[in-house]
This record gives sequence, C-alpha cells and structure tokens, in this order.
Amino acid sequence: MILRVDHPLYLSDFEKEFCKEWLLQDKPIVFPTDTVMGIGVHGESYQAVCNLFSLKRRDENKPLILFLEDPKKAHQYVSNPLLLQHPLLKKNWPGTVTGVFPMKQCALYTTPQKTYNTIGIRIPSDPYLLDFLSDLGFPFLTTSANMRNEQPFANPLEAQQKMGEKALILDLPREQVEASQPSAVISFTEPDQYKILREGFIR
Repeated sequence: MILRVDHPLYLSDFEKEFCKEWLLQDKPIVFPTDTVMGIGVHGESYQAVCNLFSLKRRDENKPLILFLEDPKKAHQYVSNPLLLQHPLLKKNWPGTVTGVFPMKQCALYTTPQKTYNTIGIRIPSDPYLLDFLSDLGFPFLTTSANMRNEQPFANPLEAQQKMGEKALILDLPREQVEASQPSAVISFTEPDQYKILREGFIR
C-alpha cells in the first residue's frame, strides 16, 4: 500500500498517526532516507521483527539497526556511554553513519533470535524522519528496503511491486536520489578505537 505524503519535509498529523497505527499492527513501513530506501518496524514487537525478516527473506544473523532522532537517546541502549562521545559521531550525526556499540540489556528485538550483544544506531538527517521519530513513542528498527540478495528498491512503485499490501510505502514529493549507497557502518568498542565494517560516506 502506498501512502502519498503531501509535503517533502514533514508528515501531517494524520499521516503520522496512520503510520503509527500500521506499525502497531506489527507491519513494516518502507520509507526514503538520506541513503537508500529503508524499511522499519516496531522494535519492541517480536512479531513485527519476525514479519520483517520473513518478508525480506533476511538472514537471521543480520540484526536490524535502530533509528533515533536524538543522539542523547542512544544512552538508553549503549552499555558504555563514553563511546557516544567519539569525534566521528559528533561530526556525522545526524547523517549517514551507523555506529555499532555494546548493547545495554533492553526490550529490543534486533533479530528474531534476540541473541546479539551489540546494537547498530543511526541518526538520520531527513527532517521528516526526525520529526516522525520524535512523535512515535516506541523504538523504530530498520534495514535497507530490498529482498534478500537484491538491490534496494529504487522508488515506491518498485517497493509495491515486490511487497504488495504487506508493507506501507511512503511516497514523498521529492527527487529520488540516484545511485545512493548504504550508510557507513563503524564499530565502536573502546572510547579511542573504531573499525569500519562497511564503507560509505563519512565526513
């Protein structure tokens, strides 16, 4: 199902409520980001996470990442808050960097198995996403919008063709970003150390 959004920079109250209700039914949302198109679900719902992995045919050893609107909220999920002070994060959040950190015990299901002790977190730069996340009221776990071993969807119509009525697809009135690359993924395990796990744009 495609939801055509009226404004490129924010969702209306009706649009936000529609998306929230969809997520509360344990169903995923496909949405544009500052990198490739993403797909996300209610992060504290085991059924929602299972539905996403099943729909994408995603490897259960590949955890989802958490989108947040404010770096300060990452303290709820990261066991060593000092890692969040790294200069790379201060320079690239909001932006296209996903940080991977040791995970504090919490109610998130990053995979159907919930066996991971690390968590990936990104603060996107899209104004509409930041606004939406601030009103959501529960964690939003995400990944790239594609089927297993395929390229991310290029546009909402392609997403609809692949996922049909099983996902809500946001269609914002803005230019599609061509040849976008996924976010850079960087592991932070010590305050003065990091390791690039996936190449991407880094400021």
